[in-house]
Amino acid sequence: MAKKFTWERGPFETCPACQKPTFGILSAGGAQVNLRCTECRHSHSEFLPALKKRVVYLDQSIFSLLFQVESKGRLPAGHEDFFRELYKRVRQVVLLQQVILPHSDVHSDETTVFHSSNDLRATYERIGGDVRLMDTRAVELAQMHEYALAYIQKREPAISFDVDEVLQDARNDWLSDMHIHVNANYDMFAEGIRENRDRAHEGMKRLVERWAAERPTFGQILDLEMRAFFDRPQHMLQVIRDVEKAQKSDDPMALLEAMHHPLLEEHRMLHSTFVQAGVSEKDAGIGCSVFGIGSEISSSHTIAYRPSFSPLLDAA
Repeated sequence: MAKKFTWERGPFETCPACQKPTFGILSAGGAQVNLRCTECRHSHSEFLPALKKRVVYLDQSIFSLLFQVESKGRLPAGHEDFFRELYKRVRQVVLLQQVILPHSDVHSDETTVFHSSNDLRATYERIGGDVRLMDTRAVELAQMHEYALAYIQKREPAISFDVDEVLQDARNDWLSDMHIHVNANYDMFAEGIRENRDRAHEGMKRLVERWAAERPTFGQILDLEMRAFFDRPQHMLQVIRDVEKAQKSDDPMALLEAMHHPLLEEHRMLHSTFVQAGVSEKDAGIGCSVFGIGSEISSSHTIAYRPSFSPLLDAA
């Protein structure tokens, strides 16, 4: 006779209500474990001990090699035993509630262009302890928001480097006894990610070649970086042109991508911050110029989701 299915799992103990050996674990994770009897449904919850986990950030290449160990794939010649032992120890410290290995949008992008992207994504989520870092762009915007507030309030910015402030999930939660993975397909973004990666590679290659040839000093490089930062109004004009081009196309994804360009998101955040601080709409645009956006970019244009940038482009 087949064993009856129950949501409760072992180890089973004697139920304090019906005295049958059917009192098992219903769920565990977060801060408590929930117990229930499979027969009389008597339930009980207990708080778990407090944890203090360390945070270890693994590069994508290490997650990929751990995935190769788990899937019995090819490992670097001569280093097979090392990575099998690393996999064993990583799993041990995570399951012992000592460490989390959070993943980020950087991992997600690099995984999307991998041939077994969904399997790799499921692996690093589970191996790492189901904890994710905030997107890198969100962290940048949060820091820029603090700098804007400090400028408005005439004080020094208070930037925190506490890891808990950039984790989307609680660091010291107990691992859940159930892992849920969404079988989502992100292949439609793969080509765009590859193109961006190739452009970044070519840009860095030219930069390295130039530095190797010219041997600039640290001061010269710093001056170049600062001038590039405050040249962003020109970059904004190009972003606006891209938005107008996307508006005239029949590609809703192109319009969505253009409207969420990092510079536009940054400008919307800064403009909103100045307005909420009591600055007028007009002066808020000037405030944005302090952060390299440029007062000549009218905030009323960049805030709207269906703006008309033609007068601005004509003037430029």
